[in-house]
Amino acid sequence: MAPPPTSTISPIIITLVLKILMLVLLLASLVVLATDTATLSLSFYTTFVESKIHFDDVYTYRYVLASIIMGLVYSVLQTALSLYHIATGKRLIIGDGAFLVDFYGDKVISYVLATGSAAGFGATKDLKALADVTNVDDLDDYFDKAYASVSLLLFAFICAAILSVFSSYALPKMNNQLPPIVAATLANPDPVPRTIYDYSKPTLTRAESSVINGVSEDAVRQRLFPFSLRNKAKQWLNSLPRGSITTWDQMTEKFLLKYSPPDKITMLRTY
Repeated sequence: MAPPPTSTISPIIITLVLKILMLVLLLASLVVLATDTATLSLSFYTTFVESKIHFDDVYTYRYVLASIIMGLVYSVLQTALSLYHIATGKRLIIGDGAFLVDFYGDKVISYVLATGSAAGFGATKDLKALADVTNVDDLDDYFDKAYASVSLLLFAFICAAILSVFSSYALPKMNNQLPPIVAATLANPDPVPRTIYDYSKPTLTRAESSVINGVSEDAVRQRLFPFSLRNKAKQWLNSLPRGSITTWDQMTEKFLLKYSPPDKITMLRTY
């Protein structure tokens, strides 16, 4: 009995899940931080004063808010790009740009989220300690909400850091995708030997001839042939008068007459 097929999860799906999770964590962190307020009661002799404190009264929390917003914008864009890639099978950013955006974007955003979370934890701890020393008890919920917000931000940073690892592994794919013709040639460990006639007049496949649209096969052969020559053969080709070869048939004829003349072929057949 054959073993049951093993199912593998595509890296694209894994990164999409991480991006969505990061987006949800950042949204939750934003909501908690934006609604973090407290009423502080102060007494001056016989006078009682109530003061409303918002999260943006602490400058460090403003930086935390800025880091959350930056992470939200980036995660929304990345989630949209991933959904487009999965739906169409194509990347919206063509070429190496997609790999570079993922690589540098994940790195920068992970650093921003890390610094925002660290700054939030540090400020909250110091402010809470100061409130405890001054016997201010009205700010416990305020600091608890701040802790909750920066904790969610910390988990969002972990998602960004994991995405950064994925984008680092994907970066070597840039410019390393060989054309199908070259890949098929390298994959053949025991190619069939070719004669001089094969090299002098190759037959281009449809894939090979379509590398340069609008250019005839004859012109492609003439352009590529000099790259197959070395040493004296290349010197011989460069010594020919300019304009003496205008077609591939002329090139074939001159090359065979030079390196495989009829008398040499006759002599080889005789022996």
